[in-house]
Amino acid sequence: MSVNYKSNITVRTLITVILTLLFASACQTTTTVSNHCPSEDMLNWVKGIKTCFAVETYKPTGSKAAVLVITLHGDLSGGGKADYTFDIAKIAASEGAIGVSIMRPGYTGGQKTSSGTPTRNQVRHVRYSAEEADDIGAAVTALKAHHDVSRVIMFGHSGGAAISGVIAGRSAPLVNGLVLLACPCDVATWRQRNGWEPYVGAASPHEYVSSLPDGTRIIALTGSDDNNTGSYLANDYVARARAAGIQATFIEIPGAGHNYRAASMESYIRSAIKNLINM
Repeated sequence: MSVNYKSNITVRTLITVILTLLFASACQTTTTVSNHCPSEDMLNWVKGIKTCFAVETYKPTGSKAAVLVITLHGDLSGGGKADYTFDIAKIAASEGAIGVSIMRPGYTGGQKTSSGTPTRNQVRHVRYSAEEADDIGAAVTALKAHHDVSRVIMFGHSGGAAISGVIAGRSAPLVNGLVLLACPCDVATWRQRNGWEPYVGAASPHEYVSSLPDGTRIIALTGSDDNNTGSYLANDYVARARAAGIQATFIEIPGAGHNYRAASMESYIRSAIKNLINM
């Protein structure tokens, strides 16, 4: 049997070239992401593990703040900007904390857009991934160090609430308090009860209740007319948290639906944030 050494060498060379190009492409992607931040000033931009996050920062007047309140918006499945959480960060600042709205990967707030792909455009098996929660958690860790605060409270709406709950468990003891609005706190049950396709790879807040540190405080809010993330989801999460020894409260907002509406929700959100800032 004859062996074509020249052919074998050509194939090996081709494979080597392909692998080199793939490696270079991966390195270029990493470089592009890390360089996406115009300036990591911690007031407009902050880096996570692989994402450059756009942020909007509001500081209180007077003495130095001891609490950082992070806000995470929902999935915005119909499109649009994530600016609505800016008002909630402003509420935090008015109550004496530093309020920071983080735009999740691929989302725009104000005139800034985080790198990455928004949840609404992701394939279903990577939505609400633990990796994305860790990415945002790394940004929150950096912000806590930069602002030199002793406590962190996270406010999340809808998908942002789900991610906040996961971060609180996975990045413990980073987060001291959670305000969860319209939380799909058991992602699998939420998808199933609505007759929707599952998010197979999703991390879910209810899976991380046992990882929450002692002293964590949770206030979950859901509108009585929310036909997306019904009250049963947050109610069950609060019950699980209480069973684990966590101080948790569920409040149903009369007449409120799923989407954020300042007129019906703001007073409840302000009360919850103020409660946790002063805990």
